[in-house]
Amino acid sequence: YNGMVAKLLKDTGIKSVIIDNFLPVINSTINDYLHKLGLFATFTLDSQFNEEIKIRGFEPMVYNQLSEGEKLRFDMAVMMAWREIAKLKSNMSCNLLIMDEVFDSSLDQDGVNAFSDLLRLMGDLNVFVITHTPEKLAENFRAFMRFERQDGFTVLVNDSGF
Repeated sequence: YNGMVAKLLKDTGIKSVIIDNFLPVINSTINDYLHKLGLFATFTLDSQFNEEIKIRGFEPMVYNQLSEGEKLRFDMAVMMAWREIAKLKSNMSCNLLIMDEVFDSSLDQDGVNAFSDLLRLMGDLNVFVITHTPEKLAENFRAFMRFERQDGFTVLVNDSGF
């Protein structure tokens, strides 16, 4: 029994069967989100989770060769894909998404607009974005809450402007 259990629990055992079943869904879902975010790339994971990225169908690239904006779009596509796969696997849906300073980095306005459009298409999703650049998001979100640091504490400021 011990030998059989050890064989089943190896990387080539049950895990590989599960991974092989989910890989097509993972790859397809990530690629779908990449296109929705306006990045014309294909992304493929193999059973060892080695990645292959092709921008506009040309030569393979690695993640570190991408621009910072492209990396951020990849990161968002992977994040959204894992949320969807978790939903498929567990039959549970989470309607809350909290994003901390994601839009403060190198995402250009087209990327911000594409991601905002994607979030609107996802139905009744409650999105909270923590940002230091609210002016970048002004046209993409319907409400804002502004917080300030006062006497060492973070407090809600009454006005909704930035």
